Amino acid sequence: MSAGIQPLRDRLNAMLGEIEIFESEWQKATRPAVLLAPCSADSVPLADLPGLKHLRGLIQIDLKLLDKVLQTIKRNPSVNPSYLISVWEQVLRNGLNVSHLFKTVRVSKDPEDSSVFVKQAKPHSKLSQTVKIDIVSHNGRRWQRINTVKNSKIIAEFKELDSYLTDDESEENIREAQISELDSSILVMGSCMFSVSRLLFTLRLARALTRAARDNPVTILDENPPVIPTITLHLTRLDPASIQDPRMDQILEKLHDMGIETVLGPRPLAVYRSLSPPRILPTAQLNLDLSCLRALVSDITHAPLPEMAKECERRFTTNSDTSPAIRKLIERGKSAEGATIHSQQLTAQLLPEIDHELIKTLHNMLVEQAGYSVADIQFWTTNEALQRMLRIVNDIGSDTEKGRAKAIADGDIGGFWASSRHPHQYMPLLPIQIFASSTIETLPELPSTGPLCFRSLYHSAASFWSTPDSNRGRVTPHTVHSMMFGASKNITTITANHQSIRAFSRGLIPASEEGIASIWSIGPRNLTSGAGELREE
Repeated sequence: MSAGIQPLRDRLNAMLGEIEIFESEWQKATRPAVLLAPCSADSVPLADLPGLKHLRGLIQIDLKLLDKVLQTIKRNPSVNPSYLISVWEQVLRNGLNVSHLFKTVRVSKDPEDSSVFVKQAKPHSKLSQTVKIDIVSHNGRRWQRINTVKNSKIIAEFKELDSYLTDDESEENIREAQISELDSSILVMGSCMFSVSRLLFTLRLARALTRAARDNPVTILDENPPVIPTITLHLTRLDPASIQDPRMDQILEKLHDMGIETVLGPRPLAVYRSLSPPRILPTAQLNLDLSCLRALVSDITHAPLPEMAKECERRFTTNSDTSPAIRKLIERGKSAEGATIHSQQLTAQLLPEIDHELIKTLHNMLVEQAGYSVADIQFWTTNEALQRMLRIVNDIGSDTEKGRAKAIADGDIGGFWASSRHPHQYMPLLPIQIFASSTIETLPELPSTGPLCFRSLYHSAASFWSTPDSNRGRVTPHTVHSMMFGASKNITTITANHQSIRAFSRGLIPASEEGIASIWSIGPRNLTSGAGELREE
């Protein structure tokens, strides 16, 4: 007995290790279509694969039971490791396409069906039954259910059916009648009814799944009409070739007529393959939101960099109220406490700029990695974002930051790069194009064509636009406005607003779908208010 149990136990134990690796890789590979800067990796939280934790728990339970059997050499426990193994095999075959395990969906009640496997929900519910789907994949469009009924069980049921034949009945006619009645409310076998017939269970399960698919069509964003999920029934331990009975073919034909794909018999073991995170790239044309415009005019982005990290602390000293940097901030209207906090923020933002310069990051991603020619790269923004940036810089910006902001508004390429450490027009930032009719009072239309990632961003942003201010959290209307405009034009939006990225990402499709970034996250770079003009203290 232990000779047959040990391989099953070993496979279950190996699955636990595979699940741990799969979970980590799946989470990273199915992140929303957001291109993340090194300093903003945590702005898009990792999502769990629903049902994976439950699968892990079921495996651990079966392992404990199998260990007891191996230790006591008693009869086989009431476990079905082949079912869990089959589920995991299908997970591996679907890879990144898996979106849910062991999902329960509601299904309209069939008054003729009193199946024991369909759970009854609350009586007042219009959809008063539920049915389980083992594996949901391909954005909910494909459902898979595992059934581990054995050949021997089916043959035994056929023999049981035959025992009710009488001498004066036509064997052929009775067998046809038996199969025709299998998918009705009762299984007629003379005067007997089998309530636990595996044949009846399989057909009723199929009927419930097809009803559930019709009751739960899948809509991906604005798709019309909704898509009814396809259903695959895996009969993993069934080999109809060894069942010499025409009723088996009739059952499979009935499943086919219901629109259910059947996969029969065991398949070669799936080999675990690493799930590589998808490579996502921005579009050649890019939309700049307010936070990105601020970053592009900031002295942190353009002033000469300190050669060592310690010099950052000297540039924006925060240890004393007598710091020249803090004095300059106080002169510009900040309180002593506010100036100290701002000075600390500037120091924290200057440190990553040393390793990941914003202008060079844009050039590296667009030219070297995405392979765009400089002539094809173009930057856009909304009139709302531009006007807000000009007002903010005019209030608290340094003289050099005000000069760059004015250069953006005027399209003055030379003026923008005049006080920058970067070569003239190292990136073709200017002239920045302005979207037509892009004031805060005007909303763009949903793109009718183009990559799905932009439609998902548009829908996600639009949901915030219609949300009362008190429920938006820290997501501001002008940020929502910018995101909607970028999405409407099917171009990547660059932002340093990590709170917004976290909020919008909940509604975005996985990056693995198309490989295009709907949002590009950069690290924040505040206006220095002149404190950044201090080189060494």
